[in-house]
This record gives sequence, structure tokens and C-alpha cells, in this order.
Amino acid sequence: MTNQVRSQVAAVLVSLACAGGWALAQTEVKGAQIDETKLEKRTSKVQCLGNQTVSLVGVSLRLQDVAIEAAGGCKVIIRNSHVSGAVAIQLVGPGDVTVENSIIEGTTNWIQMSGSATVSVKSSTIRGGTQRVGGAKLSDLGGNDWK
Repeated sequence: MTNQVRSQVAAVLVSLACAGGWALAQTEVKGAQIDETKLEKRTSKVQCLGNQTVSLVGVSLRLQDVAIEAAGGCKVIIRNSHVSGAVAIQLVGPGDVTVENSIIEGTTNWIQMSGSATVSVKSSTIRGGTQRVGGAKLSDLGGNDWK
């Protein structure tokens, strides 16, 4: 297909969209999109120390206290999961937490982070406060629903 033909096709599509002949109803959905019935249920606190990497994929972790504790260079990856606790994630830096398409809930704080800890969150639902001490960094990568 030549550039001229591509331009003509694009012009026709724009004309149809503007005339109402083609519905362009793409709405951005914010927050996690997971099927909770398919999650693996866990009932024990997750601990990560030193240079370990811990991945929670497709997990439901619901505790009364701290659900995930990480310290000393640990890397935690949470994907397609639901984590809740009084504090869902406690991270003492250096350390790194990546949250993607997950629900993270804390009745006190969804996260407590200190030192040189870094956290990135994408396409997730976050409920609860944030406690940050020192040089801890939080990156919102978009598509999140902060409640």
C-alpha cells in the first residue's frame, strides 16, 4: 500500500468517525482487571530479604497485619493479584517493588517505604495511605485507580 493510499484510507476513516458513521468509543479503564475467582489463595506473610526476588502472580493474599515484608535489596513483583492487610507492603530500602494489574489494599497504609526503596505501579487499584520516609520513590506508570 502506498503512502497516498494510506492517506486516503485515513481520511475516509476520519470522515466516518466525525460523521458519526463509526463509533470510536474506547474509554480508558483505570485500575486492575482481574478475575478474583481464579486467584491462588494464600494465608501466610510473604518475606523477602537480601538479594532475593519474589514473584506473586495470580495470588490472593489477605492478612490482618503486614502482608508483604521486603528489605535489603529484595525485589518483589506483584502481577494480576490481590494483596491486603493493615499494611499491604512494607519495604525497607534498598529494594524494589513492581505492581502491575493488581489490587493492593491497606487498612492503615497500602505501603510503608523507607530508605532508597523504589516502587512502580501500573494499571492497578490502590486503596489506603502511603507512608514514605527518606529517599523512597514511588512511580505512577499510569492506568491506576487511587482510592
